[in-house]
Amino acid sequence: LRVVEAYCKCVQQNLSLVEPGLGYILPKLSEGKLSQHAAKAFAGVCTKGHECLRKEGMMGTVIDAVTSRYGAIGREPMETSVQALGRVLSSFDPPAMMSELERLTAPFVER
Repeated sequence: LRVVEAYCKCVQQNLSLVEPGLGYILPKLSEGKLSQHAAKAFAGVCTKGHECLRKEGMMGTVIDAVTSRYGAIGREPMETSVQALGRVLSSFDPPAMMSELERLTAPFVER
């Protein structure tokens, strides 16, 4: 995960790395000792690959993958992950941002 976190600098030059990188990182968010490193790697990939996450349906898929793990992710890794998603969402146009923001926060509101 530290390699992926360091490797995210290359993501901006090759956005095709975003999906496989997230596919590797997302399951690790709920794996105890790995979760904090996974959250940092997730945040890095989101920051460097935000253009890829703006593709139709991509952000919703990533948000669903994170929210499906809410109960299994610790507080700090969850905060890091949600903040990273929030930064990406801030670059969306307002209607799309609100739709995805509602999706992201729905599990918190339902509690």
